[in-house]
Parts: sequence; C-alpha cells; structure tokens
Amino acid sequence: MGRVRVSLSLDEMLVKEIDRGVDGINITSRSEAIERVLREHVGKDRACVILAGGPPANLFIPRLGRYRPLVDVGGKTLIECIAERVSAAGIDTLIVVGSHEVNSKIFERIGNGEKQGVQIKYVEEEEHKGSAHSLKLAEQFVEGPFLFIPCDHYFDFDLSKLWYFHRERHAPVTLAVYAGADYTWNKTSIVKMEGDSIVQYWEKPSKAETHLTATLIGFANPEIFGMIAIGGGSIESVFERLSRKGKLNGFHVSGKFVNVHSAEDVERVKKLIRS
Repeated sequence: MGRVRVSLSLDEMLVKEIDRGVDGINITSRSEAIERVLREHVGKDRACVILAGGPPANLFIPRLGRYRPLVDVGGKTLIECIAERVSAAGIDTLIVVGSHEVNSKIFERIGNGEKQGVQIKYVEEEEHKGSAHSLKLAEQFVEGPFLFIPCDHYFDFDLSKLWYFHRERHAPVTLAVYAGADYTWNKTSIVKMEGDSIVQYWEKPSKAETHLTATLIGFANPEIFGMIAIGGGSIESVFERLSRKGKLNGFHVSGKFVNVHSAEDVERVKKLIRS
C-alpha cells in the first residue's frame, strides 16, 4: 500500500514527548514516531501470556514460604512488578497460565489487575506437560502477536522497544537477549547471534559458549502454537528448533534482570531496586 501525506496540529508538549523517542536508530524521524504510536493503538489488542505452569512445588521457595511470583521485592510482589511493566508498554490484557493453586494465590493478591492497569484472565493448567504446553493453553485468547513472560523474572527494560523490533522483522519469535555484565550466575538459555538472528540456542549448555542470555521474555506470532508438539515439552526446545531453522530473532537489552529461583535471588532483586 502507498503512503499518504497528512497535516496535523498537536499539543506542543505532546510533540516534545514524541520527539524524545526519536533516537536516530530504532526511530529515525518524528513521522515514524507518530506512525508507531498510531499502529500501536489502532491495531489489534495485544496480550501478554504469563507462564506460571508446572507443579506448584516447583515454584515454591520454602525459605520464604511463598511462590516465586508472590515474593516481596520491596513493597511489591514480583507479579505486580511484571504487570506494571506490561501495562507501561501499552498492553492491557494478561493471561496467567498456571495450576489452580498458584493461580488462586496470584488472584488473592492482584485480582483482575485493575490496580496495575490491566485486565487479567486466568487459565488453569490441569495437566503439567511442560512450559510449551502452558503457552499453548493461552492460544484461544490470542489474536495477533503477543508478549510472553515467565512469572519469576524481574527486569526493568522497555518492552515497547522489544515490540517495535519484533513487528518490523519477520521471524515468528523475538527474544529479549540480556547483554548486561552480570551474567556469571546464569547457567541456562545461552545464545549465539549473528546480527539480529539467534543462530544457536542452548537450554542447558555444559559450557557457556557466549555471554548472551535469552531471558525467556519475548514476542511471538500466533504461528508458534502450531510448532508445539501435542506432548508439550519445554518452550526452550521450541526455541532451539527455531534457531536451527533461522527463525528466531534476538533483541539486545541491558539494565536489571534476575531470574528469581531462590531467596538469594530475591535479595539480589531488592538490592537492584535500591541501587
């Protein structure tokens, strides 16, 4: 389709706010910035799938007596932090996929998400078949490209930039790849990249070949549901297959990121928030 020139009169302060997003790299002009905003709000509603599946015991931190998404990280629970980040990116629907027990505890804390500026739908995982199966359970609630986030990730990077990047590329999945310096504690989801493409993905490598970590936060097109085997399995195995086919992209992010598995991880998050 062609392009049409239009003339707009906008509030001066709004124009200044738009211009702040023009960085000369991801957004090169005021026109492009305005177009992106319009596409974001005129297109199909986007959703975020929160992966909280698996046996409840796997998400429980005995020392804290709480499930990972419900640990306190400085006056807020981890799930509240995630919901607020998602809302800030203009996504107003969260689909929480988890066991009845975990979903119930999350609901007790944040309910339908009104306080966080989102609408939350809860999908119960009656049978545990791996994280890929958990993702597929959200299929009926997804119409277009969607965000997915594990329930136990703390991060502060801008999800909007990840969305813009994914939308302008053609891969079925774009993962946020952590490029910060604090990588030594991580042992999983190591990737090798060439340009924007993730050419190798190691779920649990015996030796880290690079310092790049896939955060398991990303955007996917609905076609990913057709790539999930009936028997389920891990979502990481799907990413491994996509990387071998040249169909997995990565977007470099930096800042604060912690995969929360233990009480020590919770303390790490609290220190990052205070810093």
